[in-house]
Amino acid sequence: MDTPIRVAVAGAAGRMGREVVRAVVEATGIDLVAAVDRVELGSDAGGDALFAKPGVPITSDLKAALAQCHADVLVDFTIPSSAMGNIEIALHSGVSPVVGTTGLSPADLEQVGKWVSEAGIGTLIAPNFAIGAVLMMEFAARAAQFMP
Repeated sequence: MDTPIRVAVAGAAGRMGREVVRAVVEATGIDLVAAVDRVELGSDAGGDALFAKPGVPITSDLKAALAQCHADVLVDFTIPSSAMGNIEIALHSGVSPVVGTTGLSPADLEQVGKWVSEAGIGTLIAPNFAIGAVLMMEFAARAAQFMP
């Protein structure tokens, strides 16, 4: 049996973060292992959503969460200033970032490129997530298993 992809979500209490949490919880072959945000600390990442709560509390320390949960993928739906730090933490933790945060500048993307080269870990930045976002996230996570 295949090992599930272990997913952490940064921005888990936000509108898009909740949708990512929902998609991960409802998908087969993917497990939600961490939820990070600056608000709603300690509450279940499922919040008041009308789906099964994942039983994953929202925490505020991404670095500690990634070290503890051994995620394969970090999905980031935060703000540019947070996303940059989150990407760096993920890459230094050996975790593949999938970033849906909008507003990253060309200089930010250049910096991310340097971090990716140094870490040798695949990264996906797709700030214009649309209806296929969940599928793209799942495909990226599955592809990450086969790529250095």
